[in-house]
Amino acid sequence: MVYSEPSNDAAVTKIRCTNDWLILPKGLAFFTALSGVGWNRFGVFYLLDAGLSPADVGFLKTLGFFSKVVAQPLWGIIADSTSLRSALILSFTISAVSLEIVRQGVNHHWPFYIFCFIRMLRGAMNAVSPLVDAIIVEEVRGSTEGYGKQKLYSSAAWGIGAFMMGGVVDRFGLESIFLQTYVLSAVCVVLVYWMSRRQEGKDKGVGGSTVGTRDVGMEDLESGDIHIRKRKGQQDDTFAADETATPEKGNAPPFAKRHKPRSSPIQVLYSVLSMLKLPGLSVVAMQIFSLGFVMVLADSILYLQIEQEWKLSRQFNGLTTTVSVLSALPSYFFSERTLVKRGAIFMFRFAQITTCIRLLLTATLTKSTSFWILPMQLLHGISFSMNWTAATEVFQAASPSSITASAQVIVTQLYFTLGQGLGYLFWSNMYTSYGASPAYCLGSFLLAVNLSATWRLFPERLGSARLYPTV
Repeated sequence: MVYSEPSNDAAVTKIRCTNDWLILPKGLAFFTALSGVGWNRFGVFYLLDAGLSPADVGFLKTLGFFSKVVAQPLWGIIADSTSLRSALILSFTISAVSLEIVRQGVNHHWPFYIFCFIRMLRGAMNAVSPLVDAIIVEEVRGSTEGYGKQKLYSSAAWGIGAFMMGGVVDRFGLESIFLQTYVLSAVCVVLVYWMSRRQEGKDKGVGGSTVGTRDVGMEDLESGDIHIRKRKGQQDDTFAADETATPEKGNAPPFAKRHKPRSSPIQVLYSVLSMLKLPGLSVVAMQIFSLGFVMVLADSILYLQIEQEWKLSRQFNGLTTTVSVLSALPSYFFSERTLVKRGAIFMFRFAQITTCIRLLLTATLTKSTSFWILPMQLLHGISFSMNWTAATEVFQAASPSSITASAQVIVTQLYFTLGQGLGYLFWSNMYTSYGASPAYCLGSFLLAVNLSATWRLFPERLGSARLYPTV
């Protein structure tokens, strides 16, 4: 990711104005996460109450994830070649409609094969997460804040929402998750529409001048002109180009950032394929996938254990999520500094090591000691935020701004779609057959094997591009 560098007092004023407008991506991150809390955290219990087994629910989730394997790249190409914000509004709308179809199917006792079809349809139409992240990436360009400081609002919303929805579900039942999802999705659509109108104003250019920025392309990566460094006099550590940005005159509002170049679908696809050929990205991709595969144990199987084995309340279930996601806030806030001082390789390794430890600790718990899960959850938020921030920053730094959405789709596919898609299928069946503790031990073992096998495969730099310092 590349940020503008102020070269005079006027440029500093414009960047400060840009930072003021970051309330919009912060709000979008917050309400998007809040809109997904109800279904993503308690939808499993809704389907279980409808008579499905844990293996059935795992199979449905896997179908949904694999439908995204095909559909999400298409969403990325559509967003990059047309309008990112319009694609996101469409995805929000279709996702809400398809969720209502699921509710109608449960209420009318539709056959299981119809549920399978609906789940595939919903998975294919839901591209909210990568598109929201792509918008956040676009908005922070030209500012002194990074991706992590926007993403922490998503974690805060998830933590607060999980605890509150746990109480709501205990009092009003699982049907309440649908109203919460629909109302907050509508709020998100309004925010995206507002951002799209502001983008139109920037593109038209209404007086003032803009801080010059240099777009990142494949030639930069091949020549090694991109690295992380700390700008003099700036508090935040950010990605920056070797070439010093210079102010350019033009007709753009004070908060203007560079205009994203519009590409054809073929050009977008070519840029994506060119990026994927970069040396070192395959090793990074393996780390993202492996953690996503194993993290299903903490994101899903643990909550089934809390509900079915330990017989704890759903509010406690929500509190467990709250602790984990709130622990991610400091990690997100200091993510840019961590990238500069320690590097992305350190962040990937740290995430996997802490996940191994927390899974082994969780395997020792019983119903009488279940309250210890709360302090153990502190490791979960740190692990996820470290991995996700490093993955996003590396892939965005390795891609030109014309494929922002497609680059974020790749990260989402590796972690959620492929990693957790296969993970849901594997771990749900293992939990049904052998229980939770053996699953946690095996997950920790597999992650340790991956970490050991790839420890020396990590390049000190991603190809010839200096994306992070030597660790």
